[in-house]
Amino acid sequence: MALVAVIPCQFGSEEIIDISRYVTPPNQNICEFSLSVSDNHTAHGIGTHLMLDLIAHAKENDLQEMRRYVLSKNLKMLHLVSDLGFQISNLDDDPDFKTVSLSL
Repeated sequence: MALVAVIPCQFGSEEIIDISRYVTPPNQNICEFSLSVSDNHTAHGIGTHLMLDLIAHAKENDLQEMRRYVLSKNLKMLHLVSDLGFQISNLDDDPDFKTVSLSL
């Protein structure tokens, strides 16, 4: 599943400002998500909105959990997922990453 946020530009074209998606491993009820927001459009709620839509789609598709690895330095992403109810865990073998997960 992939969701895209676009804004109109000059001459009738559009600019992609956010992409969120999830992928599911074969025969599993979990998914790994990704989120990418254009630097010029961060902190406007666009990522939150698409993540909420992505979570809703995952629930509709009977998935049980969303997860991903997040860089420990990526405080914006960690704050976003925390606000959305994700659990944040440290990795024992790699302090540079955290695991975030949400039971659906």
